[in-house]
Amino acid sequence: MQQNTCDEALAVALYSERVQTLLRAIKVMGCGALRKGISCRVCDKPDDPYYQGKANTQGYFDSKHRRVVLCCEQIATQKDLEDTLVHELVCRWWACHL
Repeated sequence: MQQNTCDEALAVALYSERVQTLLRAIKVMGCGALRKGISCRVCDKPDDPYYQGKANTQGYFDSKHRRVVLCCEQIATQKDLEDTLVHELVCRWWACHL
């Protein structure tokens, strides 16, 4: 998925019931917001040490910066994006829980 398509798909996914439920749960836990939010990025950047090891990953929760990154080059469909976002928000919820 191209980055602009990913951004558009993310805008739709943010309104899904599953995503909204998880965002509310994170807020109720008192974890605070995702400081740097949720974004689509190209994660396969071999020259960038931060992205090393992220190839073939659809997304990840970056606990240091409290953000969810969706790897647009690995996401093919709207469903893939929403499923990945839900998974990463669950990771955020668990990180708050620990």
